Amino acid sequence: MKYRNIVFDLYGTLIDIRTDEKDPAFWEKVAQSYRKEGAVYTAKEIQKSYLSLAEKEKKKAADPHYPEIDLRNVFSALYRQKGILPSERLIAQTAEHFRLSSLLRFGVYPGVKELLAFLHEQGCRLFLLSNAQRCFTMKELALSGLDEQFEKIFLSSDRGCCKPSPKFFEILIRECGIAPEETLMIGNDWLADMQGAYAAGFSGIYIHQPISPEVTGTLRAEFCAMDGDVFKVLDYLHDKE
Repeated sequence: MKYRNIVFDLYGTLIDIRTDEKDPAFWEKVAQSYRKEGAVYTAKEIQKSYLSLAEKEKKKAADPHYPEIDLRNVFSALYRQKGILPSERLIAQTAEHFRLSSLLRFGVYPGVKELLAFLHEQGCRLFLLSNAQRCFTMKELALSGLDEQFEKIFLSSDRGCCKPSPKFFEILIRECGIAPEETLMIGNDWLADMQGAYAAGFSGIYIHQPISPEVTGTLRAEFCAMDGDVFKVLDYLHDKE
């Protein structure tokens, strides 16, 4: 196969996940978790504070055009606003509760493990480049059995920027020493994944899933699975051997 490096998106590409952070019941659960630790919030108050603190964090990001934050800073600030200095363990527990309270669906898409196995058999280097929060994602990778599939994992919360930021792709290229012309990006977002990869000099394969953003621009992909069938991607790459 002509590609030595395969860069994957995670959510909506390998893992099928649905969350709801708009439901008032979700914010009541979050408020309850804070009240248990002595930080008294109502659901509406904690939602408003959370969103405000997140916006403040974005102003510190590495890329002002495509900013990313570390939500652990927001969780911590919510405690400190109520006079509580949280431990790292408490922040981790809060992040886990936050995620579980919003979670509606979670699982690996059919065909993903077969695709990864094939690429490993081909001797490809596999990387993960995800717009994601470390405090959520590392545990979810382990739960899905995907945590040991990648040579290196790049998460936006660690870098202060997110796809399609050129800075995020440049970090991957520099730290892994890859040649863009030998690199393929597989993702489910026409802008973040496909446009970002195209600008970085990568080729692209697009998988459209129900949670994919609407395609409103040029879809920069050499192959598209518009029905979300990962096995079609596997078949396509088999033919490229």
